[in-house]
Amino acid sequence: MNLARDELSERKVFQELIESEKLKIVFRPGNRIFPNPKGYKVNEIVTIRIVTKPGDDELNRPPIFNNFKKRVRIKNITVKDINELDDDDFISSYPTINNKDLLKYHLGLIYNLSPSDITEISKIELEYV
Repeated sequence: MNLARDELSERKVFQELIESEKLKIVFRPGNRIFPNPKGYKVNEIVTIRIVTKPGDDELNRPPIFNNFKKRVRIKNITVKDINELDDDDFISSYPTINNKDLLKYHLGLIYNLSPSDITEISKIELEYV
């Protein structure tokens, strides 16, 4: 199930970081450069929304969001093999993730993937507007 093209979803645990504009790097599995599925364009303005109940693509069930919304510009998107990430890639990202193994675990939980399934990732840099 795809979000609206102009939306980016994050988990509730990160809402305070978004409100304070401290979360500036997010990661997604695969290539998230448009026109790829769930992709974005550099310089595109999107709205971050907070998921309160995850959806399920296989069941065609959309996520449920709270009322929070924050606008950001997609500053850059870098697609890399996850093994090419270095310490600098995690600066201004999720505070609980500072290496590729933790990122695999984080993405695996959210997207119901095995760590071995996560090879290519998109590093999405955000600028608050």
